[in-house]
Amino acid sequence: MFSNLHHPMSHPLRQALRITGLAITLGVLGDFLLRPFPWGSGFLLWTAALTTLTLGALRPWKATSAIAAWMWLPILFAGCMVWRDSPFLRIWDLLAVLVAWGVVGFKSTGVRLGTSGVLDYLFGIGGSALSAMAGPLGLANEDMEWSEIHERLRLRGSTSVLVGLLIALPLLLVFGPLFMSADPVFEHLVRGVINWDFGTVASHLLVAGGLSWVTLGYLRGLSFASPSPYAAIIRRTRPGLGMVEIGIALGSLAAIFGLFVAIQVRYLFGGEAMVMSITGLTYAEYARRGFFELVTVAALLVPVLLGAHWALDITRAAGVRIFRALASVLLGLTAAIMISAFRRMLLYVEAYGLTADRLLATTFMLWIAVVLSWFALTVLSGRSERFALGALVSGFVMLMGLNLLNPESLIARTNLERARLGRDFDVSYATRMSADALPVLVEGIADLPVPSACSLLEGLAERHEQRRTDDWRSWNLSEARAERVLEHVPLVQRRLGCTDVDSGVSGENRGRGRPR
Repeated sequence: MFSNLHHPMSHPLRQALRITGLAITLGVLGDFLLRPFPWGSGFLLWTAALTTLTLGALRPWKATSAIAAWMWLPILFAGCMVWRDSPFLRIWDLLAVLVAWGVVGFKSTGVRLGTSGVLDYLFGIGGSALSAMAGPLGLANEDMEWSEIHERLRLRGSTSVLVGLLIALPLLLVFGPLFMSADPVFEHLVRGVINWDFGTVASHLLVAGGLSWVTLGYLRGLSFASPSPYAAIIRRTRPGLGMVEIGIALGSLAAIFGLFVAIQVRYLFGGEAMVMSITGLTYAEYARRGFFELVTVAALLVPVLLGAHWALDITRAAGVRIFRALASVLLGLTAAIMISAFRRMLLYVEAYGLTADRLLATTFMLWIAVVLSWFALTVLSGRSERFALGALVSGFVMLMGLNLLNPESLIARTNLERARLGRDFDVSYATRMSADALPVLVEGIADLPVPSACSLLEGLAERHEQRRTDDWRSWNLSEARAERVLEHVPLVQRRLGCTDVDSGVSGENRGRGRPR
């Protein structure tokens, strides 16, 4: 009768039970580590746990060792969230973590990392997300061998007890609170035995359960991969456009790009007198008006060219030649537009100072320039299968470069240098900067007028006090450094005589130099 107890468990069932246990463990761990906000060291620990436990559960990955290596990328960018405090950097680092996990999830959709196109990547990441959401249902329906589980429980005599508990639990959860509301003596008795805050319990169950669900779906996709239908669907739906369609569409675009570049050469490079005589705007105002629009134009060209290449009938040599010629013209014109945009930004910063938005937009434009260059080297040379991976890697490299650069520290140094040259310094913006900038701001405080310096010190201390937390799960290195720097702020305030002057800068002075 008990001989089946010693029969080896089937591999699918063993793997299903293993990843279920891992998902529950990671869900409970995530409820503990990710509950405090903003995320810091707790998020890094949870990310590291997900990576290491997943690699252990799915070992060996013989055919997918390249994708397995990508699982260390989330730890890298989660570490950047512990390193830097800049809000926009932390958002992009979190996005990098999610994208890296999505790329690892390509195993669940069958997308090949090094030879797939952009649409394959988009479908692959979307498939990874869908697998994470719906995976537990597939696990319960397809991978869990319930007959074997039932047989093993029955032979151990556990089935009746388990079923009884599953039936009793919801009944107790319904009738128990009703009796507690009806009689205070009964409520006191129950709370004396089970002193729970049911709202808190429900919150923990919701967070832990949600994380367990998504993690289980993700692990299930990695463990029980299925071939992807996306590549075949994409091939079947290609319109197969020819020389006329591509020539009209891209030729029209090249014409309007060329007209704009001609105007830029005349006015933006023609001197301030010409700009003022035609537009009535100063150089700085003229630069301010178009930078972000030009960055958008450059960014939109990437999907336009990719879409045109996807829709092209590559079996017609004439159409391919027309596409390559017009795409090359557009790339050249876009390079001129980017030079114009970069010149506008230099004028903009010279007039109004540097901000996170301006630095981020400029960095994004530089990344677009790299992507368009990579497009020319791959797609236009007949190696389109290499484009998607290169563009993705360049994005990760650019983001890592930003983390190394410490953008808010650079912004603070740039604006303080402007103040040393007699330009306006926006105290209000500086007090809103993150802990990444605080050491530079305090070090350069002597270059500011005393009222502005005192107002800045007071604002930085107040903002840091509002964000201060003693929860180790939200710890990051920049905040720890800021703590040490702020210990010296009272001494700096006394040295500047902040107690003898009106540290609250007037509304007129506070607004000077505010980003326009």
